[in-house]
Parts: sequence; structure tokens; C-alpha cells
Amino acid sequence: MSNLQKSTWDEDVFHQFYNDYYKALVNYAMQMLGQQESAEDIVQNVFMLLWQQGCKQRNETHIRAFLYNVTRHAVIDRLRHEKIVQNFQDTYEIGKDGEEEGLFPEEVFRQLFLEIDRLPSRQREVFLQLMKGKKNREIAETLNIAEETVKKLRQRGMKTLRQRMNPELILLLMLLTH
Repeated sequence: MSNLQKSTWDEDVFHQFYNDYYKALVNYAMQMLGQQESAEDIVQNVFMLLWQQGCKQRNETHIRAFLYNVTRHAVIDRLRHEKIVQNFQDTYEIGKDGEEEGLFPEEVFRQLFLEIDRLPSRQREVFLQLMKGKKNREIAETLNIAEETVKKLRQRGMKTLRQRMNPELILLLMLLTH
């Protein structure tokens, strides 16, 4: 890959990095995750990020470090997410048929949305957008407000919801908004 210093960041250079590092990164992620498909998904996302951001560094060592660091952080995020899901399932003792002992999934969601509906209008709008999978920047554009305002509305809303809701509903909310 020594031709990187001589060339510009283009599709050929990107493909060379992809060919040189894809398998190694998948194996690296697999060691931590133990799931081939998840590891491949993560590495695909890492390369998408590299392509979208372009190559700010012209040094192969820096790019390699970027690839491994982003992969490691993505694996850690995935493991945290899986832990939250598992904690939620354990809390509600969700069986294989998807039904809970005590509360049905629909009732849990109903309670969650009731609490979100009680939030002030802007905070409610932010949370509903978050639950649709939108990022802060997208929410700011949709609501025509500053991204910093979205962050503050989100923080205030979470504080209010933490005071009103039981820990299990907070877990579900965190799962749905991250």
C-alpha cells in the first residue's frame, strides 16, 4: 500500500485498503464478538465511514490505526447494546414466544409512550424523532432548531423521564433511542 503517499484518495486507493484489511478486521471483530455476521456488518460500516470521511491522513499507519480503533469501538458499542437488550429481556422474563410474565410487550410500550406524551411539546418531538432512529443533526434539521438545542431538550427529557418511570422502562427507552 506504499503507493498511498504518491496518490490521492480515490476509489482505487480505497479498494486497496478494503482488500488489504477487510479480512483482518473481520477476524479482529470476531475475536471480541464471536459472531461472524455481526463482525462483517461492523467492518462494512467501518469502511463506509472511511469512504464517507475520505482520507484525511496520507500515512498508511494512521489509516490502519483508524480502521482498528473504529472497529474496536463499534464492537464495544454492539456489546453494550446487546447487554441492554439482555437486561431488558431478563427483567421482563421474556420467553421464546415473546410474551412476558406480568406485562405484555404492548403494555410496556403503551406505558413508555404515555410518559413521553406527558413531556413538554419540544422534548416530546425530540424523543419521537429519536425513536424513529434519527440522529441529533437530523432532528435539528427537521425541527429547524440548533443541534445543541436538540441535545439540551434530550437531556431535560431524560431527566424528567428518569424521575417518572421505573428502571425497566428507562432501559427500553435507552434501547430505542440509541
